[in-house]
Amino acid sequence: MTSLALFDPDLDEAGPTTASPGGPAPAEVASAAALESFRATKHKSLNFGLGVDSTALALAVIDDPSSFGVAEDFSDFSVVTAMTGFEFPDTIADVENYVLPLFREKGIRYTQVARAGRPDSAGVEVLSDTTNPGKVFSKGSWTLMDELEENGTVPQYAGGHVCSQKHKAWTIDRLQLQRAGGQTVGKLFGYNADEHKRAVKANKFQAKRNKEAGYATFAVDYPLLRLGWDRKDVQGYVKDRLGVDMSKSYCPV
Repeated sequence: MTSLALFDPDLDEAGPTTASPGGPAPAEVASAAALESFRATKHKSLNFGLGVDSTALALAVIDDPSSFGVAEDFSDFSVVTAMTGFEFPDTIADVENYVLPLFREKGIRYTQVARAGRPDSAGVEVLSDTTNPGKVFSKGSWTLMDELEENGTVPQYAGGHVCSQKHKAWTIDRLQLQRAGGQTVGKLFGYNADEHKRAVKANKFQAKRNKEAGYATFAVDYPLLRLGWDRKDVQGYVKDRLGVDMSKSYCPV
C-alpha cells in the first residue's frame, strides 16, 4: 500500500457506499458536497490528534495536496493539535521522530494549543506555532488533570465526551475562528470507517453551531470515511509510509 487515492472524480455520480455494521454509509458523512465545500475554503486545516488515524490523513495531504484542493506550497493549510496534558510518551515520540520532520520539510504550519484556564473567558494558550516544529508540547497552563482534580471527578463521556469537547474541540475551534476572521474554515478529521457514528454526531453538532453563528463556521470533511478505510487499513498505510507501528492516541485517564 503505497498510494492513497482519496477522491473519486466521479463521486457525484457514484451510488451510496455500503454501510459498515453499526454506522451509516460513508456518503452520509463524506459527501461530494462536503468535499467541495472544504476545497472552496481559503483556510484549510487538519485536526491532528497525534494518533495513527490523523497521521494517515496528514501523510495523504503531504503526499498529494492537490487532491484536497490544498496549495502545493501548503500556504492555505495548517495542522492544529489541542493538548490535554495526557498523552503517552511513545505517542509523542512517534510524532516527534516521524511526523514533525515531514512538516518541517514541507513548511507546513503546525500549531499546538491548550486551554489557558478553566473558564472559557481565559481563552486559548498557544504553545507553539511554527513551520519548523521540532517538539510536541504535551501540556499547557490548564490541563485535563487540573480540571478533574478541581472537580473531584473522572473523565465525562456521557453526552458526547465532555472532556474532549472542552479541552480539544473548543480550543481548536476558538483558535481557528479567530484566525479566519469570519470566513469559513475547512476542517479535516481523521475518523476511520469504524467511526461513522462519531462523524454523524460531529456533523449534527456542526450544523447547530452554524445555525447559532448565522454562517458556515467550518466546512467539515472525513476523507478516511470516504475511502472506507478501517483501523487496520490506516495502520497498514502508516506502517508502509513511515516504517513504524503507530497506535491510536489515547488520554491515559
